[in-house]
Amino acid sequence: YFIVKKISYRINIRIMKSFFLAAVATLAASTFVKSAAAEPKVTDEVYFDISIGGEAAGRITMGLFGEDVPKTAQNFVELATGEHGFGYKDSIFHRVIKGFMLQGGDFTNFDGTGGKSIYGNKFEDENFKIKHFTGALSMANA
Repeated sequence: YFIVKKISYRINIRIMKSFFLAAVATLAASTFVKSAAAEPKVTDEVYFDISIGGEAAGRITMGLFGEDVPKTAQNFVELATGEHGFGYKDSIFHRVIKGFMLQGGDFTNFDGTGGKSIYGNKFEDENFKIKHFTGALSMANA
């Protein structure tokens, strides 16, 4: 893995502490699942530095499968760096289900109903070759 060198600032995400610790433990314990099939290749890695109440709480590092979903991976990298003047910086996890998932990325409405991409409000799903697995980062295109 490698850290994307374009990241120019930390992303601060505000969430509730009790849920964050359980969710990060789940994510950290199961981020990459081995299988007999060919595994997708991580081409980029980005991170979110998490804060709770203004205090540092940890880092979530995410590997992106740019060979399988190049537009989606590029969108995520550029939203993480904020190079278009908008992105994940200071966004929140608006939905947390303990032991299961964190949902965030809505940096326009902060409730899961907004957001946009570097390609406009929406872009077509690229494919569904990679199945969801525990610890997977998935992007919704509602």
